[in-house]
Amino acid sequence: MNKEYYKIGEVSKKCTIPIKTLRYYDEIGLIKPEYTEEIP
Repeated sequence: MNKEYYKIGEVSKKCTIPIKTLRYYDEIGLIKPEYTEEIP
């Protein structure tokens, strides 16, 4: 099974939700991403 992951900008555009809001939702635990990639 091959999963497809979306970047936060793609999710923002598809759902018409600002990136800042998506990050806030993650911070408060409302929406948690299945996978995150840390940028060095």
